Amino acid sequence: MMLCVLAAWFTLSRQPPRLVTINAAHPYKESERPRDAAVLPPNVLLAPEYQPVIEQMLGASETFRRQCSRIRRSSGLTVMVQAWLSPDDVDHAHATTLFTRGPIGQLDALVRVSRLADPIELIAHEFEHVLEQLDDVDLQVMAARHGSGVHIVSGGGGFETDRAIAAGRCVAAEVKNAVR
Repeated sequence: MMLCVLAAWFTLSRQPPRLVTINAAHPYKESERPRDAAVLPPNVLLAPEYQPVIEQMLGASETFRRQCSRIRRSSGLTVMVQAWLSPDDVDHAHATTLFTRGPIGQLDALVRVSRLADPIELIAHEFEHVLEQLDDVDLQVMAARHGSGVHIVSGGGGFETDRAIAAGRCVAAEVKNAVR
């Protein structure tokens, strides 16, 4: 979430101007264009087997639509989602995202999702990792801070974030509740 901080100059009659700061904190909520809300962004390349899953997510989850809206608006970003048969003996990872930055700022994200796990929660989780990169979150610095919500994953040199975990669970719950 982003917080909005407002600062205003107030002048009172016959008195010198004073700077007054007003902190108005509220959740930042991205606006969506209705015609694009339930459409996969063109910069997301998807394995065909995940098409029905993504359609379900777009139809049922406002959180996932916001993730896709942000990805859609990010020029220079390509996200590729592919099926992955992850070996159970390697860190028990059911999904992973590999990032590559090009020389002029291009960001490519290869999202690999295990065929053996829940794709809804995992795709949303990994898309949140993409958004963290767009937000320039310095995962290494954050992981060094106690209580930051960023953790080093043992053995793989990667990171896990509370933010991505929460996003994945939220999307899964929204989809589950929509089915009822």
